[in-house]
Amino acid sequence: MPLGAMMTRSDLWKKDYGSAATFALHTSTFGAGSLACAAGLATLATLQDRQVAENTAARSQQLFRGLEKIASQNKHIISEIRGQGLMIGIELKPFEPLIAAHWSSSDKSGATQYLMPQWQDTIDALPTIYLMNTLLDQHGIYTQVARSNPRVLRVQPPLVVSQGEVDHFLRSLETTISEMHTCTNLAEAMLTKSHLGIHEAAEEKKVSHPATPASSEESSGLPNQRVHFNPK
Repeated sequence: MPLGAMMTRSDLWKKDYGSAATFALHTSTFGAGSLACAAGLATLATLQDRQVAENTAARSQQLFRGLEKIASQNKHIISEIRGQGLMIGIELKPFEPLIAAHWSSSDKSGATQYLMPQWQDTIDALPTIYLMNTLLDQHGIYTQVARSNPRVLRVQPPLVVSQGEVDHFLRSLETTISEMHTCTNLAEAMLTKSHLGIHEAAEEKKVSHPATPASSEESSGLPNQRVHFNPK
C-alpha cells in the first residue's frame, strides 16, 4: 500500500514550511491517506512487537562472524567481506591467469572483445556468477551479482531472517566455495599439463625429425656440377 511521509523536528518544519506562503512547498502524492496511514501504523507496531531491529542486529553479527571465518579459510577465492546490517557484499577474486587466458582464447575469431567490450570483466565475474547460480539451484538461496561490480555477490536477507536460516546460508556458502576450490585446482592442473604436453610434443618432434643436413657441395658453397659421358 503506497504511503508517503516526511518526519522532522517541529522547529525545523516551522522554519521552512510554517507560514501561509510556504506550507505547500513540500507535499507528497501518497500522503494523508487514512487507510494507508492506518497500514503504516500497524507496520510500525509489528516491527516493534516482533523486535525486528533487535533480530537484524543479532543476525548481522552472526552473518559477519561466519563470513569472516569462511573468508579467512579461503583467501585464494574470497577477496573481501563488507557491508552493514543485513546488506552484505562478498567480493570474489578473478580466475588465476592461466584459467582466465583459457577462457579468453575460447573465442578463436577474436571478435567477442569488440562485440562485447566488457568481455574481460565477464570472465573475471565467472566465479561470482557460478556461486550465485549454485546457491540458488542447489541450496534454494537467492542472491544477486552487484551491477556496479560483477565480482561482488549481494547478500540481502529479509529483516525477519532466523538464526537457522543464517546457519543454512553459511553452510551452503562454505560447501560451494569448497567445490569451487576443487574445480579451480583441477582446471588449473589440467591446463598446466596440457600446455606442458604441447611443449613436450613439439620438442619430441624436433628430436625425432631432425632437419636434413645440406650436402657437402651445398655446405661448401660450390656449384653442383654434373659430368655427362657420351660414348661413341
